[in-house]
Amino acid sequence: MGAENDMSGSRAELHQRLEELAEAEARVRAVVENVLDGIITIDQRAIVQSFNPAAARIFWVRRGGGDRPERQDAHARARPRPPRRLRRPLPSDRRAAHHRLGRQVRGRRKDGATFPMELAVSEFHVGGRRMFVGVARDISERKRAEETFKFLAEASTALADLVDYESALRRVAHMAVPRFADWCAVDMAQPDGEIHRVAIVHADLGRLDEARRIDDRFGLGFREGMGPGEVVRTGRSELIASVDDETLRRFARDDDHLRAMRKLGMTSYICAPMESRGKRLGALVFAISDRQRSYAPTDLAVAEDLAHRAGVSIDNARLYAEVRDNDRRKDEFLAMLAHELRNPLAPIRTGLDLMDMPECDAETSRWARGMMKQQLQQMIRLVDDLLDVSRIMRGRSSSGRSGHRWPTSSPAAWRPPARRSTPRNTNWSFPCRRSRSGWTSIRSASPR
Repeated sequence: MGAENDMSGSRAELHQRLEELAEAEARVRAVVENVLDGIITIDQRAIVQSFNPAAARIFWVRRGGGDRPERQDAHARARPRPPRRLRRPLPSDRRAAHHRLGRQVRGRRKDGATFPMELAVSEFHVGGRRMFVGVARDISERKRAEETFKFLAEASTALADLVDYESALRRVAHMAVPRFADWCAVDMAQPDGEIHRVAIVHADLGRLDEARRIDDRFGLGFREGMGPGEVVRTGRSELIASVDDETLRRFARDDDHLRAMRKLGMTSYICAPMESRGKRLGALVFAISDRQRSYAPTDLAVAEDLAHRAGVSIDNARLYAEVRDNDRRKDEFLAMLAHELRNPLAPIRTGLDLMDMPECDAETSRWARGMMKQQLQQMIRLVDDLLDVSRIMRGRSSSGRSGHRWPTSSPAAWRPPARRSTPRNTNWSFPCRRSRSGWTSIRSASPR
């Protein structure tokens, strides 16, 4: 009786342990099935023994009912080809620890396309057999994001040129191909509302010539309601993830235009406006000619970011050009002003020299003083006009001065006043000294 109780207890304990093992195996299988990284086990002959759903997604492989590849024939065509790193001679024990750290390698999908991935390999033993497990992670999106950030940084550096922004836009178009697009175009809005194509770049020179012929023959606006002209008019970006024949028909003006656009092989399209301070300055056009790729909303955000940077750069370049033009006009004005202020100084200097002559009589002195007063009044009028302009530029009204202006058109203006006599010791030094010292720098800088 005691023996039967012992056997019953042992069976219960065994049954409990089997349930615990089954539960643990289910947990492990659930983790392996739902982990985001691909897990592949291979034997020492580099033959794949199992792989999880994530590995199937990464390598585009169909799976059977279990975790082993679904065998369509004796060669197991559905089985994923081990990464080149796993097909090399397997690492020795000395290198196993280094190999487990993981490296960035190129993976190959079932269709032959390669992609960047991180791969870590570990060794284990089962029943005396040497096995290896590889953990693979597809880093295509991360690499694409890194390339995008690098592209935007380089484009921003190129757009920093304030002198020739059109050349900077051409450099940006060359940077975009083929990193972001298979072909890129830069269109600028003209004051008359027309669109002028500044640059167009294509990875295929043959298609580039064809695109230029299309532009020359059919223009850039496409049909009303779409294309660069519509984007510039509305300020709304366009994203067409998949360009099919129906889309080309909506783009084309006529049958000839449709046939020409089919030759370009455009499969995905983005057009983003270049704006700054509420002004639409042009548009950036990006297109892909590869059916394996297509633009997504994240790519549209990148294109809009680049278009915004380009718009700010264009606006800054134009403002810089306006500042330089205003500086040139100011220099011309100062040169002319220096000449106008210098003209009255010659008669004043002549009058002073005349009055210093021993043979100068009283009548000649009166005439010289009158002439110098008239020239001094001319200088005061010029300075007052400059002050009026300064007040107007600062938003202030004129002070309403009431000073008398001497006539300058009549020869009689050179004659001294008939009823005024100025003694020789009258102090004229302050206004004369002020006039001379105030315009010394302009006089020295003015052309002779």
